Amino acid sequence: MAQARFTEAIDLYRDFLSRIKGHPWLKWLVFFTYGVYTFRIEATVHTEIAAAHLHMGDLDEAGSQLHIALEYDSRYAVAFYYLAVLEALKPNVAGAEQHFTKALQNGYPKVTFQEFLELVHEEFK
Repeated sequence: MAQARFTEAIDLYRDFLSRIKGHPWLKWLVFFTYGVYTFRIEATVHTEIAAAHLHMGDLDEAGSQLHIALEYDSRYAVAFYYLAVLEALKPNVAGAEQHFTKALQNGYPKVTFQEFLELVHEEFK
């Protein structure tokens, strides 16, 4: 059941990206509901798609989506956070810590790296 929900979410996000590509003025609506970490709606959407792929275990596609998100906003803390999650799931602890540090440097809420690893273990394993 959860897999189907993540797949549905990915489809909806991709549809949204198509709509804003065809109607760029829609991006300005984000001004009224801006995120804490970025004003680039594309960065947010690609990161959400990546999160769904992480939950489904598709690490390669998650990584691709996160790199696209960072092309839109190279300081997007949430994308760095999910890159840290991706690396932790591989497991590549050094890579996870590197991306986690970038997330913190760009404003992600302060937790310890050990707390982060525990959260990843709880949520993704």
